[in-house]
Amino acid sequence: MQKRWKTVLGLVEIQIGNQADFDAYLANTQATSFADGVLHVTVKNGFIAAWIRQRVMRSLRRFTAQVFDQEIKIELETMAYTSSDVLVREGLAGDYTQWADVRLQQQHALMARDNARSFPTIPGSTFERFESSDCNTQAMNASQKVVENPGTEFNPLTITAETGQGKTHLLNAIANQMRRENLNVVCLTGEEFVDSYVKSSRAGNVDAVRDRYRGVDALLVDGIERLIGKAKTQSFFLNVVEHLISNQKQLVFTFNSSLSDA
Repeated sequence: MQKRWKTVLGLVEIQIGNQADFDAYLANTQATSFADGVLHVTVKNGFIAAWIRQRVMRSLRRFTAQVFDQEIKIELETMAYTSSDVLVREGLAGDYTQWADVRLQQQHALMARDNARSFPTIPGSTFERFESSDCNTQAMNASQKVVENPGTEFNPLTITAETGQGKTHLLNAIANQMRRENLNVVCLTGEEFVDSYVKSSRAGNVDAVRDRYRGVDALLVDGIERLIGKAKTQSFFLNVVEHLISNQKQLVFTFNSSLSDA
């Protein structure tokens, strides 16, 4: 199965003619299971899944049908990241360690308040006000689990749906609940993320903006399809994503499925 998937990838690589894009978004994908005409493919994160859906899904389906000799539905799944046990050595100077912890807590609280002001959410967006139905129950449940245990089971969480299905409401509900629990949260649209990178690049302070995003407990981006096609922004974004995942910080994205390359 994986050998045939590699054949499919080889055909797509020739078609797109962009080695950098292929290496970044397709080369490390893995076919994990195939049954009843459905091929499950694992990708590294939600942004890569969004790029594939918008840019090459049609080609993947066509080449997969040729290689597997049947019509196939491709389901993209993001890798499951699990936290590792961390051994913390007790400080030799107990008083200093306590003082340092207090300072860190104060800095965290200041950053959380600053980000809440700089990246406001929709106040009325709560889980209680979300109109749940059969089509969005799974997304609702996953969103609540993200709040209960951030950075663990669903990380990144990518909410994919068409316009008007409640993606933005859920994203803001997650952010609002996390902020009520005093977490440092940045919640913004894909356009705002792009704009922040462009402005920081022009001003020569990209590192400061990168550090701000990398210092959060949770980064939520509404409409990551807005980043697709913007190579430098994508590289900046993926750097932030890798850092947050490696530190068990929560990522939540929404993707408008009506824009997919179906």
